[in-house]
Formats: sequence, structure tokens, C-alpha cells
Amino acid sequence: SSQQPIATDPAKMEEETADHQEIQEKVRNRGEQLERAKESGRLFGANALALLAWMTEMEETLEQAEVISIDPVVMATQLQEQTHITKDITDHKAAVEEAVETG
Repeated sequence: SSQQPIATDPAKMEEETADHQEIQEKVRNRGEQLERAKESGRLFGANALALLAWMTEMEETLEQAEVISIDPVVMATQLQEQTHITKDITDHKAAVEEAVETG
């Protein structure tokens, strides 16, 4: 490897110092970008796991849903349960769409 001679000219030394500082700034910025990307990845992973758990739970809930009853008391309870399920799905809609969009 060929090493360049150390600059002794003050103007050249100043130029090299400026170049070195610019490189350090770029490295620091890239490091910060990497840290933000890693944190975003961690958050996405955690959110994806939570969403997957919710979706599994919701799938089980929907599979266990009973046929609508003709008994008004039972029907009222079923309607209340379906209203809760609908609200839960609506509450998670944005998270599902974001996960699908993000991949």
C-alpha cells in the first residue's frame, strides 16, 4: 500500500483536515441512519408479532362464533359480541394495512 507523504504546507494541511472532518461527518450520519433503521426494524418486528398474535386470536374467535339464534336474549348477547369483534377489527385496521404495505 502506498502512503501519501504528510503535508507540511499549511494550506494543504487545512484542506486535508477539512476532508477528514467531512468524512467523519458522513460516517457519523451513516451510523445514525443505521441506528434509526435498526430501531425501526425492531419496532416493526415487535408490532408484527403483536399483530400476528391478535390475528390468530381473532381467527379463533371468528371460527368459534355460533349460528345466530332466534332467541331474542341469546341474539342480543351475540349482537353485543359481534359489535365488540367489529370494533376490535376496526381498531386494528390501520395496523393491518400498514403491515401489508410495509411487507
